[in-house]
Amino acid sequence: MLKEAGVDGDLHIGHLGIIRSLFEGLDSEVSSQIMRLVDKKDDKGLDEYLDKINADIEMRNKLVKLISLTGSNAVDEVRTLIGDLPQLSTFRTLLELVDIYGLEYTVDFGIARGLDYYTGMVFEIYSNELGAQNQVCGGGSYGLAHLFGGQKIASTGFAIGFDRIMEVCTIEPPVQVRAVVVYSDQTHKEAIHIAADLKKHLIVDMDVMGRSFGAQLKYANSIGARWAVIIGEDEAAQGKVSLKDMDSGKQVLLDKNELQNHIATYILK
Repeated sequence: MLKEAGVDGDLHIGHLGIIRSLFEGLDSEVSSQIMRLVDKKDDKGLDEYLDKINADIEMRNKLVKLISLTGSNAVDEVRTLIGDLPQLSTFRTLLELVDIYGLEYTVDFGIARGLDYYTGMVFEIYSNELGAQNQVCGGGSYGLAHLFGGQKIASTGFAIGFDRIMEVCTIEPPVQVRAVVVYSDQTHKEAIHIAADLKKHLIVDMDVMGRSFGAQLKYANSIGARWAVIIGEDEAAQGKVSLKDMDSGKQVLLDKNELQNHIATYILK
């Protein structure tokens, strides 16, 4: 999705279950506050808070080391640091699947996603084209439904920083080619069939307000339509349509199959 928007991003992947394994015995609010500080990359604030709660020195040292681990050897370093946890085994399996999909990523145990409902694997995507606030996407596995009275359901999701993406988006939206089918009461049914065929190639508008021919043509001009496909009683009697070029004002009488070919040729140019 980001590539389609012309945005280059670096994918970083972590696992909250591994970080939280260090918090055994801590109050849930204390654990949450630690995770929020890790998420903010607030090293000074984290040190001060760990001092304030008189954190166990072993836990503290492991936490500081853990959240600094990144790169290809990070998983092995975590196993050396805190042992071969079940969460670490799960994380390895998930990374193998990511590898199969051919995604480029960096293992980063400093990702905390400071919301309590995140549970396991998490990720963030950063753009090199932005400044300090360079995260353009983030998400992961979470459990949220049960907090609102629903069942406990494992879920996965993400959110995109739309405003940040728009700052670095490099693509221009494609020009939308549009036509308006202009008809009378007597040719309404025929117009519907022709509009349905044209929709295979471009955006098609039809009047639903009972407007006159002139008003329908004026509407076509107001929305920047490329063509007006006119189906009056004379055209219908001949089995033909009039195609008006709204840019040049030129108008030609065409068979229905010629109409399709004419428009398809223009679209494929």
